[in-house]
Amino acid sequence: MKITNIETFQLSSDLDIPFGWSQDWIKRRSVGIVKITTDDGLVGWGEGCTGSSGHLIDTELSQLLIGENPTKRQMLWQKMFHALYNANLAVGIGGSAISAIDTALWDLTGKILGVPISDLLGG
Repeated sequence: MKITNIETFQLSSDLDIPFGWSQDWIKRRSVGIVKITTDDGLVGWGEGCTGSSGHLIDTELSQLLIGENPTKRQMLWQKMFHALYNANLAVGIGGSAISAIDTALWDLTGKILGVPISDLLGG
């Protein structure tokens, strides 16, 4: 089984009540969604905490994963981390992008094995 396609989507919504932090007011929230498809037609979904993680996935990470076995999560995580570390992007948006992909890989692994992700994580 191999990864054949990776798509990203950005979801954004205005907040009814903005909230502030030390440097700004947050009036809108965005998340990045990733969809990973395999050659068997299985689909795994993941979410990153920032909408801009999708751009990083599209430009830097997806090319590292196409053709790879989605159940090799640790190896793929290391591959992504080192690629972003070398570009000084391994934290912040980079961490969000890796997290979204990692979640989608866990989702795929659960579907491949026919078990819930909670079982894969120990119950």
